[in-house]
Amino acid sequence: MPSRHSKTALGVAISLLLPVSVSLAQQGDRKDKSRTQQADPIPADQIPPSPYLDAAAATKAFKIADGYVIEPIATGKDVDMAVALAFDANGRAWTAEMRSYMPNLDGTGEDTPNGRIRVLEDTNGDGKMDKATTFLDGLVLPRAVAVTSDGCLYTSGDTLYFTKRDGLKPTGKPIVVDKGYALGGNPEHKGNGLLYGHDNWYYNAKSNRRYRRINGQWVRQSTDMRGQWGITKDNNGRLFHNSNSILLVGDQFVPDFFQGNPGYSPRKMPTQRLGSNAVHPIRITPGVNRAYRKGTLDKEGKLANATAACGVHIYRGDNFPKEMQGMGFVCEPGGELVKAVKIKRDQWNKPTGSHPYGEKEFLATTDEWFLPCNIYTAPDGTMWIVDMYFGLLQHRAYLTTYLRKQYASRGLDKPKPSTGRIYRVRYSKNAVAKTPKLDGLKAAELVNYLAHPNGTVRDTAQRLIVESGDQSITLD
Repeated sequence: MPSRHSKTALGVAISLLLPVSVSLAQQGDRKDKSRTQQADPIPADQIPPSPYLDAAAATKAFKIADGYVIEPIATGKDVDMAVALAFDANGRAWTAEMRSYMPNLDGTGEDTPNGRIRVLEDTNGDGKMDKATTFLDGLVLPRAVAVTSDGCLYTSGDTLYFTKRDGLKPTGKPIVVDKGYALGGNPEHKGNGLLYGHDNWYYNAKSNRRYRRINGQWVRQSTDMRGQWGITKDNNGRLFHNSNSILLVGDQFVPDFFQGNPGYSPRKMPTQRLGSNAVHPIRITPGVNRAYRKGTLDKEGKLANATAACGVHIYRGDNFPKEMQGMGFVCEPGGELVKAVKIKRDQWNKPTGSHPYGEKEFLATTDEWFLPCNIYTAPDGTMWIVDMYFGLLQHRAYLTTYLRKQYASRGLDKPKPSTGRIYRVRYSKNAVAKTPKLDGLKAAELVNYLAHPNGTVRDTAQRLIVESGDQSITLD
């Protein structure tokens, strides 16, 4: 049944997500002088079909960098249109399921409060999620989730909530942390992320706000506006983000670095674009919104540059080879691929990026349903990719007549009743680490995990220590 706060979230969302007519669904046409300019760049008889594949078949369609293995660890009914996740103290994955995103080509019904926060766990230690527990339902397009030792931080509609918990059961009424967390825009341009920073603040993409709980109360502060969909950090706490057409952007310094000097206010945030925006799909890609425009596709009919970049991540685990520590990874569902970006910094801390695989990608597929939207370093040292596995990448707010025709012609608007995958990427020559169980440990016991080789484990240990309020380990 709907959760107790779904009516509030729904009320906020309705004004933004009212059903539209078929004629208005092609709002993207307004950026072109006429629909007649939207000529098909590739003849229909030259476009391969796009069948909906089960997890086994979809996995076989991938091409991945030498030495790596990609395998599904959660599929179907256990991960229905998940877009984001967070790991708790015992390595369970708390997922945000945006189940009402683009129910059809017109986007009608997107305000349906059927989103969920679910908890996935591996109960037998075989590396696959075999149990799913619904923590909350009745949410409107939840896009982000974070877990604390005593509750869960999440979005529903335009609002950021916190709900306390007893284990995997919610307790009490939802607390409104920020009713204006994601006002305006559409799902492609709303706040998301909830990344736990080195400074104990939660940072967000498409947002200039950060959040922290101090003395039991959630506090909001202004910060620099960053990115569009997805946000991540490196081992030094510096943030990375992007936009749909820019693969990766890196901050030069840790967040709010200049706030320590009240006499200096930079004109703009010191950030750098890292590497080019070129991509190299292994399938022709006529199904991107403005493929008819010159230069969008290359001579082979493949996406030339990023158009739907999202889900950035800096790998901080201990399964990949040592040289992969700090490697950037970016989802590009428009090209059905995940790009790797090697990051370097000069003596002034200015970052630069290059593409270690040249004109090949770290991961690519011929499966047009592949919709990677977020990436994480897992507590076992591997890398997880959240795949919405959904045919309608483009939201109706920007959908052109051309793309509507592309989607319909290959049945990309006809998903199965339950859709979504989470993949694990591991390096085949290295063992997968055992996920540490940190729940219930005292602060003095958690201190040792601050030196763990896995950044996700270190972050979790830090968070638990801070949340405990235990002052016994404070150094003089």
